[in-house]
Amino acid sequence: MSRTKRRNKKELPKEEICASSPFPGAIFNVIVFILIMIPLSFTTFIRNRTWKEDLTLWEDVVRKTPEKARGYTLLGFAFFKKDQLDRAIENYLISLRLNPNFVEARVNLANVYSKQGRLADALNEYSIASRSGSFSTKIQNNIGQVYYQKGQVEEAIESYRSALKLNPENPDAHYNLGNIFTAETRLDEAIQEYKIALRINPDFVEAHNNLGNLYLAQGRPDEAAQEYIAALRLDPSLEKTHYNLGNIYAKQGRLDEAFEKYKAALKLNPDNADAHNNLGSVHLSRGRFDEAIEEYNRALKLKPDFVEAHFNMGKAYSKKGLKKEALKEFKAALKLRPGFLPVQQAIQSLDEKS
Repeated sequence: MSRTKRRNKKELPKEEICASSPFPGAIFNVIVFILIMIPLSFTTFIRNRTWKEDLTLWEDVVRKTPEKARGYTLLGFAFFKKDQLDRAIENYLISLRLNPNFVEARVNLANVYSKQGRLADALNEYSIASRSGSFSTKIQNNIGQVYYQKGQVEEAIESYRSALKLNPENPDAHYNLGNIFTAETRLDEAIQEYKIALRINPDFVEAHNNLGNLYLAQGRPDEAAQEYIAALRLDPSLEKTHYNLGNIYAKQGRLDEAFEKYKAALKLNPDNADAHNNLGSVHLSRGRFDEAIEEYNRALKLKPDFVEAHFNMGKAYSKKGLKKEALKEFKAALKLRPGFLPVQQAIQSLDEKS
């Protein structure tokens, strides 16, 4: 089973938490919206096997048995994994010339067309494949993805539900329904679908992560943390999940754990300005003003118009008694966001101390 990226149309914002200090007095609790990690779950019919498909292996197979369709399908899938889509199509078409009824080849060809944005071609191939009666629930799931890419939400939902009528235990169809309901802000329904997907497949990383995002959006941080922890246990490489879990811990005052999660996010992506800013706020809360300023500077090098980083650095300078430097940062924040009340209050406080 492969995972493909969501359509560009009606794309959801990518950050859940406002990239400001996660501590009291900041804007931690402003949810920008939901991060959907990998909202489309297409089914392919070539699985990883113990002998590990390899481009060289399948090129050798088709040279030795050019009359057999399966070799070309497996070679096509090897090209697909290397993102050589035209070569993948070429081999799937050869496979289908040799065996027009080879459902696996036709479905994988449709998947490539979908990835290329050739949605009418993809639907046509799925339609032909569905006539065989084989893999019907999986094909209906994939048809739902194409409709979603086309912006035909109701048709996509209908296709997923058709897939689930054929097999109620299809975790991908439940997951994809959850993603559509999330995009449509039908959050309770989305949560229900993710939970069903996880009952069927407890190791469904994306479902854990997306469920965590929904819990976070609903103000249920403890439940969100549980889902993020489960996702990270299965896949420690999820940068945004480390970051979001760090925000939860920071809000709860669990600074050591927040520190570790922000560091984990930055190890995966040193250019995450939000994580640098929030790591700076951990240092600030611990009284480590120089370390805080260093992190805020890193955030601002990555994102010079980062209002919260300017504001937070101003607070760090103020704590050090460096009023001139603090005022400079506060004014930079106010220039970027006129009328920003916390900055105005900070400037007033500096004036009163002068």
